[in-house]
Amino acid sequence: MPGTPLAIGEEVSSIVDYNTKNRDVYAIELTAGQEVVFALSGPSPVPTNSINVELVNPGVDSVVSGNNITYAFYESYVASGWRHTFRPAVSGTYYLVLRANHSSQSYTLSVAINQ
Repeated sequence: MPGTPLAIGEEVSSIVDYNTKNRDVYAIELTAGQEVVFALSGPSPVPTNSINVELVNPGVDSVVSGNNITYAFYESYVASGWRHTFRPAVSGTYYLVLRANHSSQSYTLSVAINQ
């Protein structure tokens, strides 16, 4: 499964666009029981909260909707300032997918151990 590697403690900035690049996919190694925090910052998406955030469980071969995806979590229409704390039950490579609902949605994504 393709995905840009993203390590705990790293930050990445990008733009998703409903018409040209509707999603970014990040591959993140998580350890069972180790609580992490995912966060989005940057300009608030325009025109409204327009990014979906999906964390796909390990073991899938595609993040295309309708392909028997199992989600660790899925949140629609998030905005700048969004945070989600997650404690995986299983170690492995999870796939964080950010999908655009509108044009030109810029963001900065970070993932950190919850202290």
